[in-house]
Amino acid sequence: MGVGPEQNYTYIAAIHPAMAFIVDIRRQAVVQHLMFKAIFEMARERADFISLLFSKPRPAGLDANTPIQKIWEAFTPVRTDTAMADSTYTRMVESLTKTHGYTLTEEESGQLKSVFDAFQVYGPSITTRGSGGGGGNSLTFADLTGWVTDETGTPESFLSTDDNYRYVKTMHEKNLIVPASGDFGGPKTIRAIGAWLKERGATVSAFYLSNVEQYLFQDGKQKAFYDNVATLPVGDTTVFIRPYSLRGRNGNPLCPITPFLGAFNAGRVYSNNDALACAR
Repeated sequence: MGVGPEQNYTYIAAIHPAMAFIVDIRRQAVVQHLMFKAIFEMARERADFISLLFSKPRPAGLDANTPIQKIWEAFTPVRTDTAMADSTYTRMVESLTKTHGYTLTEEESGQLKSVFDAFQVYGPSITTRGSGGGGGNSLTFADLTGWVTDETGTPESFLSTDDNYRYVKTMHEKNLIVPASGDFGGPKTIRAIGAWLKERGATVSAFYLSNVEQYLFQDGKQKAFYDNVATLPVGDTTVFIRPYSLRGRNGNPLCPITPFLGAFNAGRVYSNNDALACAR
């Protein structure tokens, strides 16, 4: 399970789940995942995905084995093609509405166009804040998919290798990545997913939280959220993924869920900082 846009795909590529649910309170986030789904299905390789997402003609000389940084370097001088953007958008809408049968409201159609247009306007320098760079939340799409590395200095993202890309692409083609709009502290979405999984004997392997807990604590919804999580079928190795904990000295980005919920119920979790530290 996860929250937010495409960073989930990097975790999916690393964890190899059988299925993924991506829950976000913003309906636009769900629409954005539908955009990604259509592009994954249209794009045979990583270079095709980048080409379609940003409406930039694919440079020559790229193949499935080209290192991701070389792919990004090849796209750097390529200008956005507005005619290509129009064609891609039309194909995307047809895929979603005719092939898959999604019914988009007028508001959702507007959100889809707005999100797609943002990727054309800002290009690979798009961030959660628009465009830019320089670290923190201003890391760009290209930064996160091409230049963020593991401890060995190897790029790690859903676009870093052909295998990673194809794993996520295949899941989308099989409709195994399910975006849903819902409130983590609300009474329905998480519990409904948990009930569905229990009926099928499935177990949640990881729950990516981004920085949502910060807002749950601010709004006094942390108990409602953790009570919801307690209804999920989990195992001894199931973890919360909290990347924001890496910014602190006592952070723990992979926090086992069951011991943490025990600590919360015992009154040992008072704040978001305690959550980031994975209180036990």
